[in-house]
Amino acid sequence: MSLIEESSILTKPKHYNLEILLFSSIRILVHAMMRMVYPFLAVFGRGLGVDLTTISLAVTIRNFAAILVPFITSIFDKRSRRSGMLTGMGLFILGCAVVTFWPTFVVFIMALSLTFIGMHVFVASMQAYQSDTIPMPIRGQAIVITSTGWALSFVVAVPLIGFLIGRYGWLSPFPVMGVLGVISIFFLLWLVPRGKKAITDQAEKVQHGILQVFTSSTAIAGVLMILFFCAAHEIVNLVFGVWMEDNYGLSINALGVASTVIGLAELLSVAAVSWLLARLGAKRAVAIGLVFSALTAVAIPWLGSYGLWGAELGLFLFNLAFQIPFIAYAPLLTEVLPFARASLLGATLASVGVGRMLGALAAPYLFGWGFKFNALAAMVLFLISLFTLSKVKTQQEQANNPA
Repeated sequence: MSLIEESSILTKPKHYNLEILLFSSIRILVHAMMRMVYPFLAVFGRGLGVDLTTISLAVTIRNFAAILVPFITSIFDKRSRRSGMLTGMGLFILGCAVVTFWPTFVVFIMALSLTFIGMHVFVASMQAYQSDTIPMPIRGQAIVITSTGWALSFVVAVPLIGFLIGRYGWLSPFPVMGVLGVISIFFLLWLVPRGKKAITDQAEKVQHGILQVFTSSTAIAGVLMILFFCAAHEIVNLVFGVWMEDNYGLSINALGVASTVIGLAELLSVAAVSWLLARLGAKRAVAIGLVFSALTAVAIPWLGSYGLWGAELGLFLFNLAFQIPFIAYAPLLTEVLPFARASLLGATLASVGVGRMLGALAAPYLFGWGFKFNALAAMVLFLISLFTLSKVKTQQEQANNPA
């Protein structure tokens, strides 16, 4: 590698702080579109004239659409990261637009799927861009800071969306978020420089990015690791509200208040991950998060036996634990296949969707036997995820231990 190439990697983007602010703000927007479906699912169903089972099908199809993400993001390992981010936002805006003009159930499914894919394409391209342009010592911190958009989307944006829906109807969030998406594109065009990714021209010689991912055992291990821990989280998270309602007789409003604990846990986890990354590194941070997740999963039924406060404490600890590996995996995997970062990050985001879909399918059946079976299944999946983590090797680890 030449000195010029090396310096291009070690130099921060010109507008580093503004980029962090912009990326975090866009993540609040795109994640809010994904997360608003859960609290307002019945409202969307009534607006579209379908029952709860039918409207739930829209979410299942949306999650399954994530399998398309790695095939889209792999394109941007040979093109600019900026193009990937713009494409992601373009898909997001298209999804908002189609349902605004044609508010039918089929188009609603299309809108959820387009905005979901767009969200993942943007995030994968953005994190690949950060990995290419931000020095390794502060890269993890930058990725973690932008991850606050995920937590803030639940704490800040979703309540605002609730206000819009209550005042103007179920369709109102879509045109508003579409306009904000258009504004975001103008800021991306202004801040993010043109050109190819800021790594060596050796990247131009590699094979198609998605092929690299699925022919690398360590990359496959990373993808499976995420699939397992996302399935584990969904197995508990999907039925947690039903369990609390059955056990403590909570109203819908009380459940909504109780669920704000999730947002607070997610915000706290950002600080925890930042501390762990700085002192222990990404791989150890993920490992600690997975062990913590397994322990808190089986602790939930026990804590719940002490009453509502115990159940809410269990919810808080479980989501705090889960967010640690969920945030820390990105800094880790950016160093597994440096020349196919967007492809690998796209594949991992697809595995998030598939893992959640599988967890959602299993959760009701396990819950039929009792919530403790959901907790035990989640613990087992977290431990399997921990095992697959042991097979994930960064490029430096592969170089030091080629065997």
